[in-house]
This record gives sequence, structure tokens and C-alpha cells, in this order.
Amino acid sequence: MKIAAVLFLLLAACSTCYAIRKTGATRWQSLERVAVYATAEFDAAATCRAIRSCPPGYVCTESNPMLRPLAGRMCRVAAT
Repeated sequence: MKIAAVLFLLLAACSTCYAIRKTGATRWQSLERVAVYATAEFDAAATCRAIRSCPPGYVCTESNPMLRPLAGRMCRVAAT
């Protein structure tokens, strides 16, 4: 039953995607996307630096619960 529900939702979502007309990105929208990606990269680099320079005896983690697993995995790979 769960599989049937997932398939139904997938098919319903696919049919609505075709109804939306996508327009090309303007210059300002492209610039905004680049700015968002750059700030995310800066945040990831700052988080890794803080986690790697954590003093002995302390536990340093990402405070965002959605990014915590990614930050821990990314910083461990970069530290080795």
C-alpha cells in the first residue's frame, strides 16, 4: 500500500511539473545564485575550521541540526 501511495504521488507531481513554464534566469537571478553558493561555501569552511580547532576536552559541533551530519562527515574527511 505504501508503494502504491508513493507511485501515485510521484505520478501526480510529474504531471504538475509539465504545467509550469520555466523562464530563463535573468542576470540578477544568476548573480543571486552565485552569491548564495559562495556564502554556503564560506559557512562550510568556517564550520570545518572551528570543528578542527576545537580545544581538547571540548565537544564542537554544527549547531544546525539539518547540517550536523554533513558537517561532521565533511570535516573528518578534510582533517585526514
